[in-house]
Amino acid sequence: MNKVKSSNEGLNYSKKEVYRFYIMGAISFVVLILFLGAIRVTFKDGVGSLDQEVINFVNGIRNENYTRLFTFLTYIGNPSSMIMITLITALALDRYYEKKSGRFFICNILYVWILNTFIKYMVKRPRPFVTRLVEAKGYSFPSAHAMVSMAATLLGVYFIFKAVQNKKRKYIFSMSLALLGILIGISRAYLGVHYLTDIIAGWGISIIWCIMSVQLYELKKSKNKEGVRSY
Repeated sequence: MNKVKSSNEGLNYSKKEVYRFYIMGAISFVVLILFLGAIRVTFKDGVGSLDQEVINFVNGIRNENYTRLFTFLTYIGNPSSMIMITLITALALDRYYEKKSGRFFICNILYVWILNTFIKYMVKRPRPFVTRLVEAKGYSFPSAHAMVSMAATLLGVYFIFKAVQNKKRKYIFSMSLALLGILIGISRAYLGVHYLTDIIAGWGISIIWCIMSVQLYELKKSKNKEGVRSY
């Protein structure tokens, strides 16, 4: 296979690895544009038409069964639950996949959480002035539940594709996990503690972060393998 040499490290990367990095960078750019569009809608007139339409829609469909479901889903994305999920996942990765993969998972979840807090205090968007079905503190934009749970979801899907050999199981596990991550975000709009644009922004930031983080992780692993072979 043809190799491309890095000018800084003198290491050889396959063209496939380099092309994949550029493709993921292009996808990240597209997601960034969509994210900026969501910000524009969010702050154009205080509450954008999309946010208001979703609020009206949610008010029309609320019932006891939906409320129980989305309350449970939002509980999965609560800080205490995410800490437990992160630690268990990291331990499982280190034991059953490869060393240091657990640290990679923990660090990414932590960094995304810190980034979310930073953006919240920079933007300072108030939460929706609607009936809230659960208690929520702090600012609204972007949604921490959507952002952190999506990061965990995307990283989980990445490791599923790397570790699970059975193709059918791989896709079933990945799609189920992706659906869970999406529903956790949607639960925040249903429960009245976030605008839809808060959730879309959280998803967008996580997608960009995880794409770039995984690509750098893959390149670092390639570099380490090349170093071992050279040694």
